Amino acid sequence: MAPKSGTRRPPSRSPEGKVRAKLKGKRLRRGQADERIPAILEAAAAEFIEQGFLSTRMEDIAARLGVSKPIIYRHFKSKHALLQAVLDKQLNAPFDALMEHVRNYAGPLKPLLRAIIARADPNRVMADAAMPLFRLILSEGFRVPDFADRFFTKNLRPINEALQVLFRRAMAEGKMRNADPDFAARELFAPYFHSALIDAIMAPTTEAGWNRTEYMNHALESFCRSYEIAE
Repeated sequence: MAPKSGTRRPPSRSPEGKVRAKLKGKRLRRGQADERIPAILEAAAAEFIEQGFLSTRMEDIAARLGVSKPIIYRHFKSKHALLQAVLDKQLNAPFDALMEHVRNYAGPLKPLLRAIIARADPNRVMADAAMPLFRLILSEGFRVPDFADRFFTKNLRPINEALQVLFRRAMAEGKMRNADPDFAARELFAPYFHSALIDAIMAPTTEAGWNRTEYMNHALESFCRSYEIAE
């Protein structure tokens, strides 16, 4: 339940509490506007994770930082825009790095696929603050679908399209069985999504015996055998 407006929060030793103590009472001077944005995003992420999107209020975020609500609105026109900025900051960078790796790769296909699966490991992609936000997308996605749509459109679709280009080239060179490249790209990532969902939904009580690395390596080997991709 979100705290009532005006209620003072107890002192916190969390990073957000340190930020709040650091910023409290400081006036926003001209030329310093951008300096508060990282702190606002950090505080907003904590509120969204704790309260959920619908229950979080802009005044809650302002209270966490020890600033007035108009300061938040000075940077972000709505709660919707603020959450989108949080998701972009926390979730886009790892996928941007993965996309850059795919675009610049010029070697054999199977080592690239192995590197993609390793880089896409949820524990590697999802930093400490990112996995709870991924869970937030899953839980709030049906009520606010554009957040999930943007995540898939901005992060996953470009990787799918880049893989299609690589698959078409490999098929033309006889290094991969002829097939629908879009379907092949989706099939490659299907085990990854399954693995990510297990971590997002069941963590920290993941089922006993679950070995993600072994599972993903086995899935990749099965994919390469099915599409006749050699080492």
